[in-house]
Amino acid sequence: MAPVGSFALRQFEFLLYCLLIVAAALGLFLIVGITWDILGRGFGWGINGIVELSEYALYLMCLLAIPHCVLSNQHIRLDVVLVAVPKPLRRIMEIGGSFFCAFLCFLIAGIAWYTMSESMRSGGMIYKTYWFPEWWLYAPFAPTMVLAGAAFLIVGARAVAYNLPAETLSGT
Repeated sequence: MAPVGSFALRQFEFLLYCLLIVAAALGLFLIVGITWDILGRGFGWGINGIVELSEYALYLMCLLAIPHCVLSNQHIRLDVVLVAVPKPLRRIMEIGGSFFCAFLCFLIAGIAWYTMSESMRSGGMIYKTYWFPEWWLYAPFAPTMVLAGAAFLIVGARAVAYNLPAETLSGT
């Protein structure tokens, strides 16, 4: 395992931060686009398909932010359960949970990859305001799940390698 300040880990964190910036930029696009559409409707300046674009932007915002949230321990957690168990068991649950979540992320990535490849093979199309291949919707899912799985592995490996106490892991 690479040391905490290793070059590879810093590059991984930088990649996740860049994805978070892209997610924030999509959020800005949503704010500006929807506001422009609402204000401009009276003048005929509405943006064609903004509702559809906002749906896709929200989907991408969530996907792109997941790996960074995992690595920075800002994801949804069940701390209510962890507080109720003794500290040694809490540590085991935290570490085991990290590795189990990594496994689930990699499993979901595999399913997403299969779904995307089947969509490519079948030639499915999305026909709404904009027309595009259906697999475009699935394309970002697998890579972000792989990155989230890697982030869970890093969190679990840090806890094991540096013998972090349960309070540090869960924030409780």
